[in-house]
Amino acid sequence: MLGKVIVSGVSLILVVGVIIGVVATVNHSNGSSGTESLSPQMKAVSALCQPTYYKDACTNTLSALNSTDPKELIKGSILAISASLKKSFNLTDDLLVKADNAGARDKTALNDCKELLQNASESLQDTLSKGG
Repeated sequence: MLGKVIVSGVSLILVVGVIIGVVATVNHSNGSSGTESLSPQMKAVSALCQPTYYKDACTNTLSALNSTDPKELIKGSILAISASLKKSFNLTDDLLVKADNAGARDKTALNDCKELLQNASESLQDTLSKGG
């Protein structure tokens, strides 16, 4: 039980830290190089996605939102992450069903993975509910 609380707390701190960093980056980079010819919406998306590891995936996901408001873009990114977590959670369920012949360690690992995905999903939902 204490482990769940610690994992949830750390996950929430990391999500809040990322959001603060993204907002600071968006506010700081008013005219970053190469974005002069972009629409205001794409400038906001580009600024938000610039510090990420997967810039193309970020840009593709957020460009569909059609917004320049950093709050809306962050909310959209959290919803996209939440959808990916749900897919991963369902995949873990499928793997558990197929793991009838697997050893106890494999089943334990899958259950741990499922629990971590559930904790992350709950943390994201908490973040969305507190974000207004």
